[in-house]
Amino acid sequence: MCNKRTTSVGFFLILILLLMGCIRNLDPVTDPPDNDDPVVVDSMNTILIYPDQNDIPLHEDPAGIKDVALEGDSLMLVAESGGGCEVHDYALFGCHCFMESFPVQTNVFLSHDDHDDPCDAIVIDTLRFDLTPLKDVFLTYYPTDETVILRIREPGSEQPMDTMLVYGVQ
Repeated sequence: MCNKRTTSVGFFLILILLLMGCIRNLDPVTDPPDNDDPVVVDSMNTILIYPDQNDIPLHEDPAGIKDVALEGDSLMLVAESGGGCEVHDYALFGCHCFMESFPVQTNVFLSHDDHDDPCDAIVIDTLRFDLTPLKDVFLTYYPTDETVILRIREPGSEQPMDTMLVYGVQ
């Protein structure tokens, strides 16, 4: 025989299990995590250099660059993208391609792979890249030059950003 107390406890446990099932099945597109804090990447990545621009394996999922800064051989980028449910991968690429101008210029490409993240939250990532490999290649071609202009390209963009950085390589 069941008494009222046992029935109430059973009903309460079933209700909790049903609610837990609902929580686990949130739609990531309409219910992204509530997290407005920027993700700061503590480790520094290194720019990857390819001999030819056409060989660069870019991922071009949408991302905007909101801020850029150079500090010595370190490039800091603040990137903004949609997501929040998957880890996004960023990389920075350069090549042995320099524009004959004064000062010399080169394109650097930000690559962004969102791994098909279905969420729509605005995600802000602070990225840091070591530019030493680019400097080494540049000095191989231009051993007496002291600066190169970095023309930064956002993922999927055909044109560089309006902001160009003067990178002192000496």
